Amino acid sequence: MGANAIGTQKYNVLVIIITDKQNAFDASGRKTYVNACEMLGVVPVSYFMRHIEDEVVNLRHHGLGPHGAKAMSLPLVGNTSVLVLNLDDNWLGADGVVYISEMLKENCYIADLSLADNRICSKGAQAIAEMLLINTTVKKLNLAGNMLQDKDAECLSQAILGNTLLKEANLSMNGFGAESSKAVAEIIRVNGTLRHLDVSNNRLPADGMGAIAKALDENEILKVLKGLVNSATEEQFNMLQEQFDSNAVTTVVLAQATC
Repeated sequence: MGANAIGTQKYNVLVIIITDKQNAFDASGRKTYVNACEMLGVVPVSYFMRHIEDEVVNLRHHGLGPHGAKAMSLPLVGNTSVLVLNLDDNWLGADGVVYISEMLKENCYIADLSLADNRICSKGAQAIAEMLLINTTVKKLNLAGNMLQDKDAECLSQAILGNTLLKEANLSMNGFGAESSKAVAEIIRVNGTLRHLDVSNNRLPADGMGAIAKALDENEILKVLKGLVNSATEEQFNMLQEQFDSNAVTTVVLAQATC
């Protein structure tokens, strides 16, 4: 068994042990969280302690890091209160997102997850993709600004195609380019549940956006599509705009990149 598999196995065992105790003695999960912080050597976040039983937990800009995410994920496994979880800009990195993703394979209440600006890279994208194929509650996902590349678009697109519940996905401000256009087009062509897709502020070329426009003709579910066109002449951009405008179902917010 490889090192990554062993690490995951230990993490899952830890979740089971702590959440069993939580069910018996710690309904809110606060004790579980404090114990996990002590074990991992991180300072408990007072905001999380106060709001762990609220529907919305907004922890943007708290500097959690991977260990902070791990400590928080433990009580959230069995949490039935939190429906919206915002962890934007917390330096979670790939490892932190792995812990959050493992938690979401068990948690069946969180419906709105925001992980923008956390530098999750390919390892984190893979963890999110695996989670999306198992999770049955996340309907809104924000992965903006996470240094994702073309290979990550393919990975995420397959997960989105295999998920029948996700309704809104924000993949903006990443490094998606020409190859990603094909993955985005396939999502639009095949997926029957996504209603809002943001791929703006990437590096999608004009011909890639053209393929996305064609795919949109086969989709009657998507309501909002946001995109940015790179390396396009004024004539190309205008033609694309006309192509998108011909779709009566989807509102397209299209911008042209400027040098």
